[in-house]
This record gives sequence, C-alpha cells and structure tokens, in this order.
Amino acid sequence: MFLLINKYEKVLQHAPYSVGILVDGEFDGASHVSVSNVDFKVIIVFFGGYDDREALAYGMHMAEYPGINLLVVRFLVDPEVAGGSVMLDMDQTYSTEAQSKDEELLTDLKHKLSKNNSIKYEEKLVKDAAGTM
Repeated sequence: MFLLINKYEKVLQHAPYSVGILVDGEFDGASHVSVSNVDFKVIIVFFGGYDDREALAYGMHMAEYPGINLLVVRFLVDPEVAGGSVMLDMDQTYSTEAQSKDEELLTDLKHKLSKNNSIKYEEKLVKDAAGTM
C-alpha cells in the first residue's frame, strides 16, 4: 500500500499538468462497501477539447454505478461577446473536427440523461473570466 501511494505522490509532484487518480477496486480485497453506503457526487466542467472529452467519458462511465451522481457543466461563450472574443489555439489541434467530437459526446450524454436520473447537465453562458469563476 505504501509503495502505491508513494508512486502516486511522485506523479503528482512532477506532473506538468493536472492529474486525477482514479482507483477502481479494492486495495487489499478484504474490504467491502455496500451499494447503499455509496453516495458520491462527481462534477465535470466541460470547455471542450480532448482532455475534457476524456474526463466526460470517465464521468459517464462512473455514473453507471449506483450511488454515483454526475453533474456536467458546459461553459459556452455568450453570443453577445463571441464576436469580440479571440480563440487562441496553442497546439493547433482544436479544429472543427474536435468540435464535432465534443458535440458527438455531448449528444451521447444527453441521450443517457433520459435513461439515468443520476446524470444532470447544465450549460452556462459566460462573458468573461470573472463570470466563469
């Protein structure tokens, strides 16, 4: 157990980006948690792009389990300011194709909403960084 935690601490200390650690299963196989005792709330903030799609895919998978409640909040630029905003693409990979993949995954999420009442979806219009915070 110590080696496992020590390895994760090193990942967290040296990662050049945000890291989430998901543990699936039990550490020693001896503990058992009743489904009735599980009550987790998972929130995914979705701006778009590969990392957000990956996080959303994990969240959707987690929401299949009893006791897991998923809230997806999608941030959209308010149309009133969209003309004055500038999209800066640092890695030159967020294209129309990437936007299409975003929409495809969100369509899948919206379809699951009708079948799974533990999933919620909200869209928030933002005008500036202060409004996003």
